[in-house]
Amino acid sequence: SQEREIARQWVRERLEAASDTLPFSFVYDGQPSREILKGWKLEKSQKRLDENRLSRTLVFQDPATALAVRCESVEYTDYPVVEWTVYFKNEGSQDSPILENIQALDLTLSRTTEDEFILHYFNGGGGGPDGYQPNVSILTAGKQETLRGLNGRPTGRTMSYFNLEWSGQGMLIAVGWPGQWAAGFTRDQNTGLQIRAGQEQTHCKLLPGEEIRTPLAVLQFWQGGNWIRSQNIWRRWMLAYNLPRPGGKLPAPQLAGGIAGYSGLALMFNSREEDHIAFLDRYGKESIPLDYWWMDLGWFILPRSYQKVVGLNDEHEYPLEDLGTYTADYHRFPKGIRGISDYCHARGIKTILWFDPEHIFTGCWQEVKHPEWMLLPPNIPGIEKQINQGLPLENRRVLNVGNPQALDWLNNRIAEVLDKEAIDTYRLDFNIEPLIFWQASDTEDRQGITENHYIQGFLAHLDDQLRRRPDLLIDNCASGGMRNDLETMRRSVPL
Repeated sequence: SQEREIARQWVRERLEAASDTLPFSFVYDGQPSREILKGWKLEKSQKRLDENRLSRTLVFQDPATALAVRCESVEYTDYPVVEWTVYFKNEGSQDSPILENIQALDLTLSRTTEDEFILHYFNGGGGGPDGYQPNVSILTAGKQETLRGLNGRPTGRTMSYFNLEWSGQGMLIAVGWPGQWAAGFTRDQNTGLQIRAGQEQTHCKLLPGEEIRTPLAVLQFWQGGNWIRSQNIWRRWMLAYNLPRPGGKLPAPQLAGGIAGYSGLALMFNSREEDHIAFLDRYGKESIPLDYWWMDLGWFILPRSYQKVVGLNDEHEYPLEDLGTYTADYHRFPKGIRGISDYCHARGIKTILWFDPEHIFTGCWQEVKHPEWMLLPPNIPGIEKQINQGLPLENRRVLNVGNPQALDWLNNRIAEVLDKEAIDTYRLDFNIEPLIFWQASDTEDRQGITENHYIQGFLAHLDDQLRRRPDLLIDNCASGGMRNDLETMRRSVPL
């Protein structure tokens, strides 16, 4: 089609050779990438992933500091789509100069008619009345539209997917980054528009051997003046190449039942195994054919600081290793959650189990035994009273999954619990806004580095669970739709 040919021509011009039209940019040691890359060594390679996807790699290397810049792209020949991610690695023996203002996407467009650029974008999730509301911005001369994630969660304020139309054509743009991204659309005074998108803050040196990456950038080209048609092509591409396939199949529509929300059994804090059995039996008696049984917050042993927040007062004493480590409350669930799972599986019902493992309260085993794994809020007066995702910051931490030891523990522990409790769907929540925790851990010459390693660790965690359990379905929640960027959506689904 014409659209696919436009995509192929765009790739040839921007991703097949070193030029000043590369679709990404950065500043290194005070110099713009489009000026310095011309003098760096370049190696090019490509390989066919399958009959419809061609992968290309460009590797630039600075002869002075041994910084390697690797752009990995994929061209789809059955859709007018191209994607790329850029990696930066210090292959030298000394700290690198400052690498900053990294833009995964940096393009300039020009319209050829009097019709203005029109930007279509959508509100993010979170459960409010305006969630996913469509928005339109007409980019008149001199106007700048800047969109961004919400305090470290990518789709809390705005979805990181945009549709730009002009002169009877357009492109869909996606920024795959489960962190704090920003995208700017800046009109000049003539007919031009600059688009820049990436991790919002980058100003950092790289240590010897250290590697960081940009967000995933995706473009879909379209023609014909019908932006709704292009959205439908995007949906087909999403289904064909992006949605997870547990057991090799796309997830089917499902009907899930649960105990949360019923009087006296708010979430799962007051429920016992026999309550779940009674509810399951009642669903059966009413001939309601459940696909899944949903077990949410309240099934595991909580430290006192967590109990205080949710209004509990469990008088039992527990060993430290059981606090906050997703150990089922054995007073209420003497056979663990496995007793409920076995009951469900015998009736052809799968199970969903809730976790929020990046969100830590003081008194948890992780925080007591491994304080070096914790990201703390800024050390400023009154910070403990600041509201973060509906709760004060007092006694709250973030597990730094950018720390290899913390990530290794998390990978093993989640896999162990999912296996022990016979869980079919890993419900992964994220009820804290992490940006201030990331920023508090950065030094002046390492701004953005904590977030970057954290995002790499988070995606590695999802990949690890899927590698161990190819049939596993991961439900991505984040307080109701706040982490639905493309990288996360390739590994999980929002139920």
